[in-house]
Amino acid sequence: MRIGSWLLVALLTGVCGCLGRWSEESILPKPPKALSGPLALQGISGKDAIRLEVSLLEFTPGDTYPNEEIWTLADESGQNLEKRAILDENGLRVATLGGQIPSELHRVIHSKRINPEPRAVQMRLGHSKHLQLGASYSECALDLVREGRSTTREYLRASLLLEVTPEEAEGNRIKLRVIPTVRHGEVEMEPKPVVHPSGYRHFEIIPRHNEDTLGWMGFDLNLASGEYGIIGCRLGHPESLGQMSFLNQQTQSPVQRLLLLRAVKHSGSTEESFEHDGPLPIASQAAGVSRSAP
Repeated sequence: MRIGSWLLVALLTGVCGCLGRWSEESILPKPPKALSGPLALQGISGKDAIRLEVSLLEFTPGDTYPNEEIWTLADESGQNLEKRAILDENGLRVATLGGQIPSELHRVIHSKRINPEPRAVQMRLGHSKHLQLGASYSECALDLVREGRSTTREYLRASLLLEVTPEEAEGNRIKLRVIPTVRHGEVEMEPKPVVHPSGYRHFEIIPRHNEDTLGWMGFDLNLASGEYGIIGCRLGHPESLGQMSFLNQQTQSPVQRLLLLRAVKHSGSTEESFEHDGPLPIASQAAGVSRSAP
């Protein structure tokens, strides 16, 4: 019996270890306070290496800042009329913001209450990451509008995410391809064979999810140096994807969220970034990155 108990503990430990590694794959923890180079990356390098800075801001529902103020300063013309209509119908709002950062945005992005957990995701061009928007539901019904037709889809144990894929664009820019995704249902565990460089083979237990990828609702954020992509919701459509993703009123403390993204290209072993005049970009400061002394 004692041997059996130890075997059971070892098996559960192995499974939990695999779950931990998986959960850390999508979003990395905050970087250290001091890094070599202006915006150094750790763990990956090369011309296709990207640092995606993520700030998920939290406000009281109905606050004027995420619904009015920030949009008066942002540029919403990056999507064509057809794409803007699709986003509007599904309760999503998308824009870019560059140039001189407004003082109020500087304040909110440095507020630990509003921006409680800024993140930095290390990835490569052409590779995708899923960003959790904080909205999870034991059950929900989404009204999805496509080509003027509304369809209601019902989900159990649903998490609303954005799949983000960076691509190189003209003019030393980075294009972020963003696709809304619904992850739902029970998590299934399945073994996956893993081969180490040494040739050693073993199996890891990994979770597998059911996902609805809403590619027809996808959009691009074409970001230059120092620019931010802004993603939020339009109020007034309670069961739209946008409002369900960014406005959670089913919790004890209702919250409205606003997502800020900034992409920094890592150009090789010299750890250079896009040229950027002035102080370190705000999202980098909030994430705990600092310039090294010259």
